[in-house]
Amino acid sequence: ETVLVAVDETWEGSDTSETLVAPARPHRHIRVRCAVGLTVVAAVVCAVVVTTTAAQNGALLPRVLFKEQLDIEASPGALCNDGSPGAYYFARADPAALAPGEAPSARWLIYLHGGFQCWDNASCACRVATSPELISSEGWPTTALATGVLQQLRGWNVVTVGYCSSDSWIGDGRRAAGLVFNGRRILEATLDQLSARHGFTAATRVLIGGGGGGGG
Repeated sequence: ETVLVAVDETWEGSDTSETLVAPARPHRHIRVRCAVGLTVVAAVVCAVVVTTTAAQNGALLPRVLFKEQLDIEASPGALCNDGSPGAYYFARADPAALAPGEAPSARWLIYLHGGFQCWDNASCACRVATSPELISSEGWPTTALATGVLQQLRGWNVVTVGYCSSDSWIGDGRRAAGLVFNGRRILEATLDQLSARHGFTAATRVLIGGGGGGGG
C-alpha cells in the first residue's frame, strides 16, 4: 500500500532540497521526493511516499516528534508575529542507539525551519495573506515525522524549531507592519525549555542547522 502526502516548505534560492519533517503517520515508513522551483523564494512541494513494505528493504522505523509550546510565563517575549506562542518539536534519543555508558541527553540535533522574511508593510501583508503558518503557530500539528538525517541518527535527541517570526531568527521584540519580530527570543526560550524539561544542559555534542531563513 502506498500513500502520497503533500508537504509545503519555503526555501530561498535553492535548486535541491530535502524535507526533514512531515505530518506523522504511525506505523508507516517513508522516503522523500522533492520538486523545487528556482525562484528567489522557491515553493518546495514534496511528495512523501509512505509505504508499508519499506521494512522489507531495511528502512528505519518512523520517528515521531511531539510539539511542545513555549512557556510564555517563563519567556514572555517568545511569540510569533501574531502573538501566538512559539513552539518546537522534540524526540528523545533512542536508548538502544546510545554508546556504552553514554547519557541520553549527551547528543542533540537542532534544526531551525526557514521561510524567508518580510521587511515592510507590503511584504508582511502578503505573508499574512498567503502564508499564515509562517506568522502563527495556531495551526501547527501536534506531531511531525522526522526524515533524512533527523530520522537516521537515532542516538541523538532531535529538535525542530518552528518558524513564525519572519526575521531569520534575529528579532528581539521590534514591531513593524502590525507584527512583532521575536526570532531570537523564540530560539533562546527553546534552549531554556529544553534545559528545564529534557536535560539540554548536560549536552556534550550539539549540531545546529536549518533550511532557508533558518540556515543562514
